[in-house]
Amino acid sequence: MSTQQEEGKFQAIISHAKEYGFVFSSSEIYDGLSAVYDYGPYGSELKKISVITGGNP
Repeated sequence: MSTQQEEGKFQAIISHAKEYGFVFSSSEIYDGLSAVYDYGPYGSELKKISVITGGNP
């Protein structure tokens, strides 16, 4: 798979996650760095489940 295809898939995943409240760009919330993401309500719950089930935090 080419780098351009991988980048397109990554952008699609981020777009979906932002649309459904899993993550938000920090720059949208705090006017900070645009490359940093914060967990939304669903993202923080998903992280909690991952930690409980033995996944990496």
